[in-house]
Amino acid sequence: MRVAFFVFIMLSFLNLSAQKKTYPFKCGEKVSYKVYYNLAWVWVEAASVSFSVVDSIYQNKKSIFFSSNGQSISSYDWIFKVRDHFSSFSNPKDLSPYKYIRDSKEGSHLVNNKYLFSKETQQIFSYIKDSEKPSVNDTLSYKNSIFDILSATYYLRTVDFRNKEIGDTILVNTVMDNELIKIKVIYIGEELIEHRNGKKYLCYKFKTKGVDGSIFDEDSELIVWVSHDKNKIPIKIESEILVGSVKAFISSVKNLKEANTQVEKDFIMKD
Repeated sequence: MRVAFFVFIMLSFLNLSAQKKTYPFKCGEKVSYKVYYNLAWVWVEAASVSFSVVDSIYQNKKSIFFSSNGQSISSYDWIFKVRDHFSSFSNPKDLSPYKYIRDSKEGSHLVNNKYLFSKETQQIFSYIKDSEKPSVNDTLSYKNSIFDILSATYYLRTVDFRNKEIGDTILVNTVMDNELIKIKVIYIGEELIEHRNGKKYLCYKFKTKGVDGSIFDEDSELIVWVSHDKNKIPIKIESEILVGSVKAFISSVKNLKEANTQVEKDFIMKD
């Protein structure tokens, strides 16, 4: 099961055109999730995923460094061990990526992907190593704004949901597995949802279709709920996959941009 990749797919759904210098996150933010797998009506905790943000430098330029780590829980490692790491250096002005790396071990499957982005020439230089496929060194050209999966995750949070109407369709351009992919999203509206902790949270809700060829199939729906506050933190994510279904719930937060929200009070990370 592609743990962190699952979460990224869920979160990378909105194509935002306006550039912003103020974001709903800050340096030092960390958000974690617990991932549950369902088969035959039985839900089991299968993995954990964390996301973090720090200030950085990339090729002598100021940068935001996004990173995420996903791993199967230790009791399942002997069945199928997952260790996923994703990182992205992005432009602080608009979150457009400079460099993206995926380094994953999923069972016996090893993947190391690297994308270098040139906004000036609108090209992506990709270096793909996959233990199940031939290696690839390629150059991709794009016309409009584009993001890697991780930078898109954070760019999503800059959207003003108050300007969206139920049924609005939005497109996002991204690159995955050396392919330029356009994902369609449908905004569903506001919904009060119940977390596994028994508490309820008002959220913005949207959905999209799965990406065929991954752990999803082309008919599966991916649904995301993000907090109805200025942080716009994803609270719950769910989807059917090729075998069974998956849910991810927020489990802890640290250094949120807007403090004292209900989400922070309920999930504040203890040092």
